[in-house]
Amino acid sequence: LLCYYVSRVLIRRAHDRLMLEQVRREAEQARRLDRMKLDFFANVSHELRTPLTLIADPIEHIVNDENLTKRQRNMLQIVEKNVSILMRLVNEILDFRKIQNKKMRLTLSEFELTGYLKEWVSTFESIATKRKIKVDLIISAPIRLCADIYKVERIFYNLLSNALKYTDEGGNITIKAKSTDETVEICVKDTGRGIAKEDIRHIFDRFYQVRNSNKDGTGIGLAIVKAFTELQGGTAKVESEVGEGSEFTITLPK
Repeated sequence: LLCYYVSRVLIRRAHDRLMLEQVRREAEQARRLDRMKLDFFANVSHELRTPLTLIADPIEHIVNDENLTKRQRNMLQIVEKNVSILMRLVNEILDFRKIQNKKMRLTLSEFELTGYLKEWVSTFESIATKRKIKVDLIISAPIRLCADIYKVERIFYNLLSNALKYTDEGGNITIKAKSTDETVEICVKDTGRGIAKEDIRHIFDRFYQVRNSNKDGTGIGLAIVKAFTELQGGTAKVESEVGEGSEFTITLPK
């Protein structure tokens, strides 16, 4: 009987070791796959940056030509806007690689956030109008912040872009910004489809795609939000219910 129990214990331990080894191998494989994805995106981004710059510069000059018709100028402005979006995406991927290699640096400055928020929201007006999504910006008082303005802009663009992506036609997005003596809080709330509980804990992971989602993307937008926020000593969190929408809150030290 003793031999039987000892053998059972040994078999169980051997099984546990095998399971741990399998988990370790799977984790290492996932990390290797992540590195391969990031290297691929970064290499493609390097190749895209030069031709995008060569496209953007002539368009910037042409769009200011007084001889253009209104229709021609509008069409060129659409091209210019989309080139700008592509350039931001390229830079975002390269920035993410810097974060992973611990080479990202902050360029801090003090600025009035309110005006920038209004400007950033306005760049999404055409998309929101086309899809009949109402976007409200609520700011109780002027907000001053000492931070890296480029990174704050990227945080906000990704949050609002994500909200628009997952909000159906006729929905609402509410953006609130407020400050205390020590922090500034930016909240983006939508009436979209919401996030399942099993997805919430991974939502800021790089390359993570929400299950059963038909939306395309690189899977690094929200990872950038978290990385840029934490790089500046802040926190990023999300609250969501399926069918009720999502609320992303960024808190930065003032």
